[in-house]
Formats: sequence, structure tokens, C-alpha cells
Amino acid sequence: MRVIFCGTLCTFSVAPLRILIEAGHEVTAVIIPTDRSISGQPIVPLNPANRSPIPLVDAASEPSIVSLAWERQLAIYQVSRLAAPETLETIASLQPDVAGVACFPKRLPPALLRLPRWGCLNVHPSLLPQYRGPYPLFWMLRHGDRNFGVTIHFMDEHFDTGDIAAQAEVDLPDGVSGEEADVLLSQYGGECLVEVLAALANGTLERHPQPEGGSYFPTPQDRDFVIETTWSARQAFNFIRGTNEWGQLYPIELAGQRFRLKQALFYAAHEVLDQPYQLFGDQIDIQFSPGVLRALLV
Repeated sequence: MRVIFCGTLCTFSVAPLRILIEAGHEVTAVIIPTDRSISGQPIVPLNPANRSPIPLVDAASEPSIVSLAWERQLAIYQVSRLAAPETLETIASLQPDVAGVACFPKRLPPALLRLPRWGCLNVHPSLLPQYRGPYPLFWMLRHGDRNFGVTIHFMDEHFDTGDIAAQAEVDLPDGVSGEEADVLLSQYGGECLVEVLAALANGTLERHPQPEGGSYFPTPQDRDFVIETTWSARQAFNFIRGTNEWGQLYPIELAGQRFRLKQALFYAAHEVLDQPYQLFGDQIDIQFSPGVLRALLV
């Protein structure tokens, strides 16, 4: 199929694009977002010889959809206004059969959603309708929810509410970092996306509306990094390890004292302390419900 791919420089966008290319689909353009208009233009082509108008840092040498697109000589566009006539005209000229989307932060306007022949398919890192929103992995780790997975869904005018095309459960190990989780989830997501395109092509795809209910969570705030001793030690360990790349500290209240954790070192699921915590230099053992976590203090 002729595919346009919408993503960002994040890890989660890479595997779906790579797998689309390896499956033999014709990726006619890679689209990355920006929050500012460049020289008044809503859509601007990028190329390796002229990395402006966006400072991509070392995107050409890092594993990103930009470096991958340059390697495969794919067209890249930076877009600030998706609903602008120039943007829609450019995308329409590519005659896409489908749009593949992974970690794209902008809402696609109705006019753009209607351009691809088969619609727009988003790779979402949760089992919808649970954990809609921009950072599902963060909230799953915070809630201690181990029901990880990916969903391929048709995009509509809202965030993460369109018909489901495919889903896959994914097992993430204890202590996985956010980037490691993104690599695993995006690999499964890319494979599912290719399977959906194959089913679309031969007319066997079964899509169905999302079940009633579900949940939506916004961008995390500072208060969402607070650790509670009512959690299990395993939940605290996985939350800290899985969100450490945010660069935040983890406040916790212990026996009237306030500490800030920097990193989780290990946990013992069934260990019991005779006090709420024990200090060892720059490390601390904390009693949770159940289990004990050892963490590094600031």
C-alpha cells in the first residue's frame, strides 16, 4: 500500500515505520510535528543536506524516524498546521491508501482523516479502551496494572476512541525502563499494523467499536510522581524504574519525614521491616504493603 507515516523523534515511532518498510509497503512520506510555523509555511520538506528549519540535534545519527527516512531516501515533512489548505493539498498529492500513526501528538483534523483511502491507523500502547491519552505506560506503572499491550485502531475526531482493528498483549519484565518498554511495545505494534494492512488489502479485516467505558489519563504532573507506602514494593520498584527517564524525583512521606528518591535498586516482595524505613548512607529500605524496596536517595 501507499502509506504516509506520522510520528515523532521518540523511540515508539521507530519500529512501526521500519516494519512497514520491511514489509514492502511504499512509504511516500514521513510527517513530524512542530509547534511553530516555519517562514509562515504550515508544511515544509526536510532533507539531509538542509536540516533546518527544525533543529533535529543528532537525529540523523540516532535511531529515529528521521534517520531511518534519510537512510531509505523517504520524503520528510515538518508540519505545524494539519488543517491548512497547503498541508491537505500536499498530503492529497501523495495519494495515500492509509496513514500509519505512532506517537504523534497532534489531533488529526477531519479533512485529513478522510484523505487516505482506508483511513488512518494509530498504534496505541495500551489495550483500549483502557488508558487512552498520551502516556498510558506511565499511568499503568503508577497504578500497578500489569495488563500491558498494544492496540491498532482507526482514528476518529477524538483521541484514542476509534474502532479497534487489532490488539496484542505484551509481557513486560519487572524493572523495565520506559525506553525498553517502548521498544518492546512498538515492535508488537508494528507487527500488528502490518497484519492489519494485509487484512485490509484482502478484505478480511474485522473492525469493531470500542467497548463502553474505558479510561483517559492526561500528561503527568509533578504530584503524580509521589510514592505511596500503601503500594506494594513491586509496584513502587516498577514505577520508579519505568519512569526514571522523566528526570523527576519521587517524594515519599515516612513516619512524619519527607524523603526524595532518585532510583529504585531492588525489592523483596515478602520482606518485613520492624520500622517504616532504615537508612544506609545514601540508600533507604522502605516498608510497603507488602514488601520492602531499597532505593537511592537524593
